[in-house]
Amino acid sequence: MDLAQEKGASAVVTALPLEKYGMSFPAKRDFRDLLCLRYGYNVTGLPAQCACGKPYGVSHSQDCKTGGFILRRANAPQKLFAELCKKAGWQDVAMEPRLEPLSGEKMRLKSAIIDDEARSDVRVGGFFFKKRNAFFEFRVFNPNARSYLSKSPETLQHEFEMTRSREYKQRINEVDCGDFVPMIMSSTGGMGKDMQLAVKHLAKKLAETRNETYSKVAGYVRCQFSFALARAALGCLRGSRSLRCDFRYHEALEVPADLALQEIGGDV
Repeated sequence: MDLAQEKGASAVVTALPLEKYGMSFPAKRDFRDLLCLRYGYNVTGLPAQCACGKPYGVSHSQDCKTGGFILRRANAPQKLFAELCKKAGWQDVAMEPRLEPLSGEKMRLKSAIIDDEARSDVRVGGFFFKKRNAFFEFRVFNPNARSYLSKSPETLQHEFEMTRSREYKQRINEVDCGDFVPMIMSSTGGMGKDMQLAVKHLAKKLAETRNETYSKVAGYVRCQFSFALARAALGCLRGSRSLRCDFRYHEALEVPADLALQEIGGDV
């Protein structure tokens, strides 16, 4: 129930299922599976064994790295965020940019990323300040994993934010002279505090660029993220792990947010 009450997590069940906005699950099995994932019910029709050789189940489907579905689950919000930044008017947006190589700089923490080939997920020039880059590193975690059940969603989000900061923040601040934002999401749709602030800033810029109401744009953006994660989670659950396939996500904000929210409704 804590996960279901997170801001933005309810959009997939409260928004009207309009396919033209990419906010629908045409197959009735997908919607049933989504409800089972949301409320912890058993899912029928799953294979007994995973392609990796381990027993298959709901929790394993959201954690197994075989087939690349976990990587694509993190790529879903990453690609959506980059696309929305371009629509907001930021011209300098790069996917997986290479960080500046170290040349004698010493990192204070042993967990810091020091590889010369290290990359960030998204870089946006001028996101917070003019002529200064902002780097975003995404992480989507499964809050229903057995090792996480004793911790609250807020605690898990904070821990992953700190982990990402220890890996990237000093290097990006001091070597790349940029800002770093850990973009942490749970697979159920909740966002960490740092990501919430970044999404609010993005929505404000979008509203100004498109001359729309900020609250409507912010709600629609959260809805887009929620559906992107839901589709990725369903891919993890039912996708064939013996094959590799690409996820597609709906083109974001092709229509005014005010109009879209009037039609889809819901608590977004």
